[in-house]
Amino acid sequence: MCIVFLLILEYYREKEKKELKSMSNKKKEEERAWKARKENQKPHGKVKAFAELVEGTEKT
Repeated sequence: MCIVFLLILEYYREKEKKELKSMSNKKKEEERAWKARKENQKPHGKVKAFAELVEGTEKT
């Protein structure tokens, strides 16, 4: 009886370890995706080159 209990306990410990590992991998993937989206953002649109800015001031 005691051996069966220990085997069941070991099974659930291994299962929990696998779940934690897969959860941490999922978390890493989500963070990587978030960082990629964050780095690709251009909140103010395309940034003009200095020459384009100078041209804009000469016209006005």
